[in-house]
Amino acid sequence: MKKQIAVLLLSASGVLAGEPRSALWQDFVEAGEQGRTPVLPDFSYAGYQYGEAAIPDVDYTVFDVTDYGAVADDGESDREAIEAAIAAAEANGSGVVFFPAGRFCINEKRGGKEPIVIGRGRIVLRGSGSGAGGTELFMKYPLEPLNPAQLWTVPYMFQFRIPLTVERDRRLTTITVAAARESFQVTVADASGLQAGDRVALRLNDPSATDTFLAPYKAEAGWKKALAGNLVNERHCIASVDGNLLTFTEPIHVDIDPEYNWNLYSFVYMEGAGVEDIAFIGDWDERFVHHKNALHDSGWSAIDMQRCVNSWIRRCRFDSWNQCVKLTQCVAASVIDCTIEGTPGHRAIASEGGSYGVLIGRCTDTAGQWHGPGASSLSAGAVIWRCEWPETSSMELHASLPRDTLFDAVDGGLLYARFGGAVTALPNHLRGLVLWNYHQKGPAIKRFSFWRDDTNWGRVVMPVIVGFHGSPTTFVEEELQVLESCGEPVEPESLYEAQLELRLGTLPEWIKQVGK
Repeated sequence: MKKQIAVLLLSASGVLAGEPRSALWQDFVEAGEQGRTPVLPDFSYAGYQYGEAAIPDVDYTVFDVTDYGAVADDGESDREAIEAAIAAAEANGSGVVFFPAGRFCINEKRGGKEPIVIGRGRIVLRGSGSGAGGTELFMKYPLEPLNPAQLWTVPYMFQFRIPLTVERDRRLTTITVAAARESFQVTVADASGLQAGDRVALRLNDPSATDTFLAPYKAEAGWKKALAGNLVNERHCIASVDGNLLTFTEPIHVDIDPEYNWNLYSFVYMEGAGVEDIAFIGDWDERFVHHKNALHDSGWSAIDMQRCVNSWIRRCRFDSWNQCVKLTQCVAASVIDCTIEGTPGHRAIASEGGSYGVLIGRCTDTAGQWHGPGASSLSAGAVIWRCEWPETSSMELHASLPRDTLFDAVDGGLLYARFGGAVTALPNHLRGLVLWNYHQKGPAIKRFSFWRDDTNWGRVVMPVIVGFHGSPTTFVEEELQVLESCGEPVEPESLYEAQLELRLGTLPEWIKQVGK
């Protein structure tokens, strides 16, 4: 592959007279024209409605929390009133749970373990702005861990999650024919119960496939998740059914070999959930120590969206939280125009749990979370787009086998020991990690390694690095699938924007408006 890209680079420099246009981008364009598989994944299906439409200003029935007993700025708990407004919106089938300007108190008691739960879609939490004079949701005391021995088990305060009484995903059929990554079709043993519009989960659970997914590396002793073979959990929407041939709306990000145990499952989800124009204020004020205890790792955790499709968090501020936002098993979801500030904590914003096409865009972390934005646990197709964090933070690759993650035109630090993840969950990332025009702050690192042999942590399978610039960091090149234009940015400036424009024929207007 490196030889192929080198040829492309020579060709591009000859045609473009030295202009820094990416040869890898040219390969992606030509692959589409020629009907072959590109080197780059297609990341254009990230975000609300796969980037094709702006997040809507929904006009659902408004449920004002003050009508249910909440009183701004009185220092008394508003939790019961907030939960009553949410329950009324859920009973209505949809709704805007509205917070006027002022501070509302969401956790005034010590020792709690119960989050505020939104149990259906088409519910939007809307404030009156996240800046001065807007809405603040203040969390005085942390929640307690569900298991004190597990430092990550403190619940997120706000959880969008389907009730446990709802039937979970079930196995539907097997995959019977090979399919190439970045294609759109799979053949199944029996499609009789499937129809256009169904959302499904494409799963691979087969220990015999582990070596293929880690190639050219091998799993190390103790990598329990990789050795167990739970390697893929991609979520797709069926566009059409022709016999046993299914066409998906979005591309498959992995080669399918029917010799392995590939299955299709149903996918239970909610749609149209949102959070907007709210400042979430935590009371975390200690100097953060990684893995010191449950309080430090996850005591103040803000929002967890679970199984949410075409959903969003936008124009929100997170002040002094250990963990800000987690998107779990989400599809086509956006976290846009959010800020993180105050006392530094553990994690920023993450796509995980088998999410597909999460967009984390135009978000700024001035606090300096230990782990910056990123992906983990079977996430596929996540895009971290034009985000910024300080040199004291770094991108997150929190293990449990994420794939195909794009860090696109970001501006931030790059540090060892900040990817995250337990040894049992390594590697930190499978193939498809792309750093595109990554601007590094802070000290340069000589021969930065993505497959470290001096520690138990830090394993990424053959990433792609294009246009890396800022600090003059160099890389261990034999650990990379592609290294292009290290030290100088390339055109297009944003891979996500370029792929989206190529697919749609024009750059959507919402892209131009974000951040204004």
